[in-house]
Amino acid sequence: ISVIAPKGLIVNPHPPAPVCMSTNHCGEEIVEAIFKALAPIVPEAVNAGFSRRLRFAITGRHPGTGRRFIWHFFFGRGGGGASKGHDGWSCVGEVNVAGAIRSPSVEITEERFPFKIVRNDLRPGSGGDGAWRGGLGAIFEMVYEGDEPAKLNMAGDGIVNAPFGLFGGEPGLPHTYKVISNGRERILKSKETEVPIFPGDRVVALSAGGGGYGAVADRSVVMRDWDVRNGYVDTSKKKNNTQ
Repeated sequence: ISVIAPKGLIVNPHPPAPVCMSTNHCGEEIVEAIFKALAPIVPEAVNAGFSRRLRFAITGRHPGTGRRFIWHFFFGRGGGGASKGHDGWSCVGEVNVAGAIRSPSVEITEERFPFKIVRNDLRPGSGGDGAWRGGLGAIFEMVYEGDEPAKLNMAGDGIVNAPFGLFGGEPGLPHTYKVISNGRERILKSKETEVPIFPGDRVVALSAGGGGYGAVADRSVVMRDWDVRNGYVDTSKKKNNTQ
């Protein structure tokens, strides 16, 4: 195998170009570009699109200890892309980690940080439809219980471009993250810094679902019945970013 990467490209930059997170964000782009290139040749060996890494971090002062804290969001992993013969894995995370990053403990998080986690569920309907369905993302919601304002920083991708489907499969839903403060909802962008978080504010993360694989009409009745019985699809509303 020969890799041609001329100097100056994002995959072979000139120093001192920053390369932090290169194996994450750029790595995801590279892997999925290879999937798309190989799909017409070896369709049985590739996956549809996975969710992208989109995280936020919150810093503030713990009201119980008086100490400063920094908390990174690792809940609510997105869904994996489907492949020939297999639905995508739900809440597996990005294509380059394949589930190797464990979800934190709700109880330990609430013990160590001034947060109340009120929801940590699968996100029905987030996986792309197809003969094989994309894995589901998650619905995560927490309340900030500090006694003074904190700050939130966003970083990542996956809000604008949804995980792609293959061979007639539909894309998954993209990420939607938001802050609800004093009854007002603010949709977060993928790159923001120092977003104020006030006591009682809610942070909601709807993570992306994986892309579907194969024609929608080819999904079996048995598998569709399973999806409905287990709540993997939302039959009460059309597929949209507010599920």
